[in-house]
Amino acid sequence: METVSESRHLERASHLLVARRHDDAIKSLHEGLLTYPESGGIHAMLSLCYREIEKLPEATRHAEQAIVSSPDEPMGYFSLGHALFARNQFEAADKAANEAIRLGSNSTASYFSLKSQIQFALRNWRHALDAADRGLEIDPDDEVCANLRGMCLRQLRQGGTAEEMIRASLARDPENALTHANLGWTLLEQNKTKEALKHFQEALRLEPDSAYARQGLVHALRAHYFVYRLLFGYFAWIAKFDRRVMWGIVIGGYFGYQALNSLAAKSPALAPWIMPITAVYIIFALSTWLMTPLINILLLSNRYGRYALPIGEKVTAAAVAGCLLFGLTAFLVGFFGPFNLYLVFFGVMLAMLSLPVAIVNNCAVGWPRMSAYGIVGTMGIMAAIMLGSAIVGAVNGTVYPPTPTFAIGEAIWKRIQMEDLPADQLKRREDELVAQINQDNRRQESWKANTVAGWQASLFGIYGTVFLLSQFAMMGLQTARVRL
Repeated sequence: METVSESRHLERASHLLVARRHDDAIKSLHEGLLTYPESGGIHAMLSLCYREIEKLPEATRHAEQAIVSSPDEPMGYFSLGHALFARNQFEAADKAANEAIRLGSNSTASYFSLKSQIQFALRNWRHALDAADRGLEIDPDDEVCANLRGMCLRQLRQGGTAEEMIRASLARDPENALTHANLGWTLLEQNKTKEALKHFQEALRLEPDSAYARQGLVHALRAHYFVYRLLFGYFAWIAKFDRRVMWGIVIGGYFGYQALNSLAAKSPALAPWIMPITAVYIIFALSTWLMTPLINILLLSNRYGRYALPIGEKVTAAAVAGCLLFGLTAFLVGFFGPFNLYLVFFGVMLAMLSLPVAIVNNCAVGWPRMSAYGIVGTMGIMAAIMLGSAIVGAVNGTVYPPTPTFAIGEAIWKRIQMEDLPADQLKRREDELVAQINQDNRRQESWKANTVAGWQASLFGIYGTVFLLSQFAMMGLQTARVRL
């Protein structure tokens, strides 16, 4: 049973928490612990405060202490559920939320909003919707449950219903940042970009630190470009599927592409019909990786874009653009200049490196991102070795494939030009041309030995295999969850 003094500490901390004065709330609650060290309510409130400032180990510790102190009170489990949810331990958080609901006799909408958030993160849209509905049965004006219901309806492809509900919620509370952001995402999926942008801007005005609204603003700015709108539509469509279905679509597309290539090789008559399909697939696959960072380059010229883009996305955009630009330059110089096969290899390798580079920032901080950095670093080292070979080969002349045919043609042309020369001069010129041809032939043999049997060709082949495997690894790393 809470004492009057204990209740005052909790009430004051609750007001400070609503006002987002987290440090003052924590200070007040610790003062309360000096008098009531076993208070489950104070420990639970402390857990919620620490969760807000992302001190998650402390949040978990105080929630667990709240349960020890008051095992029959739901607040301890509620705060533990929030702490575990923030640490991406969704299954354990769901158990804590269920216990809070059981002990709370189904009387608090907040417990169901927590349950709905957890199920939404687990991509269980129906369960999340059911939890939000139960919360609204208890409190029809609960804005968190209302927003979660709208989010679930959107994922269940009921965007029109979701929009109606969110607009009704916004009419009740026009100063709710989450509702503005939620409506923005709903409108964005319906290609109502301009209206969505206004709601994201309003959400950020009300809550400048809202990552949900900031991310929406970035997507809305990108959606000004027609190609990105198509890509966003695909992402929004595929995100509504179960994770296993998503993987099936991606892997099925890859194997479908391989099957079409095999069919084209076996049936040349079908090749003209198959090649456009495979070309479209390749362009689409590349765009899903590269379109976002490349459009981010354009957004840097927009004042909202510069504000909204996180530093990580700015760096990624610059890195991708650099890989593509320098890769293309190296390829063109190596191919159309004095032909340097290793420089051509390097250009292709650097351009290929842009794909995993584009994904690194999408991986969760922790082992997924470190693994992504490892993949990019390994591929970068291999490309650097190839560049070194190109430089060394350019110096010693082992990467230029000489063209004796051209040399002979030049000799014939010069012989015609030298018909009026004295015999001794003509002989001297002829000897020079023969020497040039012999030198070209020697370089031809040297080049063949280096390119056909050289380790550089093997390195390029290995790089291609690593690149292919890296694409599947990067897709897995993007969806990996870090337990904090």
